Amino acid sequence: MAINEGGLLENQVGERLIVAITDVQKKEFQGKVQLHTSDISTIDINPACQQFHKLQKWFTTKKQKGLIEELLIIKMFENTQKINLEDVIQNRQSLKEGALYYFIGTVDMIENKSKPSYDACQNCTRSVIQTNDGVECKSCSDAQIVQRYRLTLNIIQGTATATDTLFEDAATVYIGCSVNDYIQSTAEDEKSSKYFRDLETISNKQYKFLIQLDEKSTNTR
Repeated sequence: MAINEGGLLENQVGERLIVAITDVQKKEFQGKVQLHTSDISTIDINPACQQFHKLQKWFTTKKQKGLIEELLIIKMFENTQKINLEDVIQNRQSLKEGALYYFIGTVDMIENKSKPSYDACQNCTRSVIQTNDGVECKSCSDAQIVQRYRLTLNIIQGTATATDTLFEDAATVYIGCSVNDYIQSTAEDEKSSKYFRDLETISNKQYKFLIQLDEKSTNTR
């Protein structure tokens, strides 16, 4: 049964199947998880159930959205001038204010793996402080604390170095989970967190960094 249905699934790879499986055993072979069926196992492909149709629609919509975002990013880099990190640091006057540029750099180190978030206002995302009277935000009167990403990367390109800060959306993509999931995964032992370990291994990798120069970025870090 497993061979026949396994072949059926293999022939339909890429068709966004929803597969419902019952009464199977999970085993590991050479470090990979495998599902083993028996005489009482059932496998239903694309079951006629409203919940499964909703799941399939959600998956299709999410995948299409992800592809569109990926294509937009690729297109943005195609229309953006490539520069060197040294240009940003030493020859900023030769670059146009407000223009987009990109450079290829290596993440040498992540400064705050253990605490990649900050106490933020849930309304305006600014940093907040806790006082004896509660939570104080410079912009909002009814502030409440939430955690938001603020991940600090040290970047190198040749002899040039810079510091880049990834905030909520960019850091979520880079780390691979929400800030609350990251905090929860590292609560007891950060070394046991998959996301923390991944941050240690993705250092020393090259990335494309898209930057936009403005008056606030006149000081090199």
